[in-house]
Amino acid sequence: MNTLDQIKINVSKELKEFDNLFSHYVNSPVPLLNILINHIIRRKGKQFRPLLVYLSAKLHGEINNKTTIAATLIELLHTATLIHDDIVDETFERRGNLSVNALWKSKKAVLIGDYLLSQGMLIAINNNCFDLLKTISESVKDMSEAELLQITAKRKFDFRRETYFEIISKKTASLISACTITGSQTTTNDVTIHQKMKLFGKYLGIAFQIKDDIFDFQKSGIIGKPIGNDLIENKITLPFILSFEESSITEKKDILKMLFKKKDIQSVNEYIKRKKGIENSIQIMIEYKNKSLKILSDFDVMKRNSPLIDLVNYTIDRNL
Repeated sequence: MNTLDQIKINVSKELKEFDNLFSHYVNSPVPLLNILINHIIRRKGKQFRPLLVYLSAKLHGEINNKTTIAATLIELLHTATLIHDDIVDETFERRGNLSVNALWKSKKAVLIGDYLLSQGMLIAINNNCFDLLKTISESVKDMSEAELLQITAKRKFDFRRETYFEIISKKTASLISACTITGSQTTTNDVTIHQKMKLFGKYLGIAFQIKDDIFDFQKSGIIGKPIGNDLIENKITLPFILSFEESSITEKKDILKMLFKKKDIQSVNEYIKRKKGIENSIQIMIEYKNKSLKILSDFDVMKRNSPLIDLVNYTIDRNL
């Protein structure tokens, strides 16, 4: 498997331009705001989403300044949603680092998230990128709806498969779709291509989220949170859902009782392994990966943009 760093080599110059533009747009004359921003920049992730924007753009033409603007908009949105998610979930650590709300409390964290979102809107408007703004605004709407759906599902212990896929399609997959659509919007005006790239991003995003679900059952610390953390928070994950579907009424009552009381999560984990929830989730993840690759086969991807195929494979093979 190609590592993410190996894949990045294909657009290394463009990613440097992205870094410069992102740093420029988040700079503020307000000292406290800059302190908060510097904390966020220091702990920024692996640039998966900007990379996806660039490779999606490259598939359909030459990368240009609008592509870098799209990548910046996506990263601003992603960063803002992570901050707001930490507030909603009362999460005080992310990937081994203290979250913004852990260090500066929720009020300041909300404001910094709002600042990043507003900066994204201004960048799009000032550069007349209204098509990008429309795509990203739709993604923000979907993700907001997904958070409310997830809160409702947690409260009602709604472990139906259709509920799960509705949530992740609007949340994780919506943002990854925004990457693939905006990338293509910067290099082609073909609406048919935009729709195909949207579907490609959706399938890739679903596979991405299932991989994250599987991480929850792996060795503690691999993603900076304890094993079974999603279960403790009553977040519905695919391995649990598939196991729950294969259970008797008595088993379901016992498992729900454990979850409700947040007791003996280790037994719940063992139950999921016994029901082959993880193995079955892996199969579904691979199905969605193959669906995304099938869409890419409509384009001359092997000749023009094999790094995008490498990125799809990385999505489900990654260790973090």
